[in-house]
Amino acid sequence: MGPDGRPGWPPNGGWDTHHPDGTQTPASNDGFHPTRDGEDPGQRPDDAEARIYDPPYDPPPARTEIKFEDEPDFDNWPEGAPGVRVEPSNEPFVRWNRPDDSEFSSPAPDDPANPETNPLRNGETFSSRDNPPESELRPKTKYTTPRATFYTNSEGRIEWVEAHPGRQGDPNPELNNPAPNAKYRVADNWTFQTNSKGETSAMTGTPHYKNNPNDPVSQSTHYYRDENAQDRVGQRGYDAYRGTEWEHVNWDGGHMAAHESGGPGEEINQFPQIRGSNQGHYEDGYTYKASWRALEAYLSRTAKTPGCSVDQIQVKLHPDNSTVPETATYRWTETRNGVTKTYEMVFPNDPAKVNFGRPRR
Repeated sequence: MGPDGRPGWPPNGGWDTHHPDGTQTPASNDGFHPTRDGEDPGQRPDDAEARIYDPPYDPPPARTEIKFEDEPDFDNWPEGAPGVRVEPSNEPFVRWNRPDDSEFSSPAPDDPANPETNPLRNGETFSSRDNPPESELRPKTKYTTPRATFYTNSEGRIEWVEAHPGRQGDPNPELNNPAPNAKYRVADNWTFQTNSKGETSAMTGTPHYKNNPNDPVSQSTHYYRDENAQDRVGQRGYDAYRGTEWEHVNWDGGHMAAHESGGPGEEINQFPQIRGSNQGHYEDGYTYKASWRALEAYLSRTAKTPGCSVDQIQVKLHPDNSTVPETATYRWTETRNGVTKTYEMVFPNDPAKVNFGRPRR
């Protein structure tokens, strides 16, 4: 025990007994060996949190320019430029590749999954009718419901879905219960890929930023949130780290395509994301400058700047079949004064690998 009555350093096992009359007396001292194998325990920490988020801090995620070998001006690009990575072609993270309508049949009247003869029950989603290993769906068939159209592959599994976006207070349930291993096309400008668990692993889309004077589409696009969906998706993060040294970390259902970019509000557009990154807070090892939110704000400002546009945004999670991804890659294409460039940033989403700064109190 130290002379100030606080625990000593190195730890020596001492503590005080506090009596009902307000007095206190030493209960023990030197109860434990102060060091382990004679090692120097170092300086007394300010608190337990300081031992988690210690300097030297990591720099914010780097912005890397992506150059493509199939670009018309690639031969004029100087090799070895810093902060640049070369890829063979500008292949989107998710490509919408649904075959032509002529390759699909309409469901027969006696098809048990036909939503016209067997309407969806209250609370039922059509994707639940594709329930491995016994799917009710017929191969190469187009099933149309009020809020989405489903296309099956040659094995009778849902592989392509064209869905209507929800509205505030009225989310599309099909987008909150996605089919596994399927591509979803939402509002003609967002494409999502789900993994074997029915959780979204990648997204490619064209944003329309809210109140953007340079984009007339932004005045008519629906902007909505589904907070219940965000709570459900964020809970996956809490569940994954419960009982670990990182259970204090806060999680959100973070949007792949930001709310202000016109991204869908449902689970199809969400993943479990560390709150400090999603909201730009100084917590859980994140700072605003290092956060996902800071990039979203930058893109929104860019889209509204005269002579500028944000032409495409994409997100890819890694590992792609993990309920809580370790990293999230954000790629975007922007145009400034007639010059178009593609950039990428990678954000850590594993609490053990986030150390951008101390939390603010």
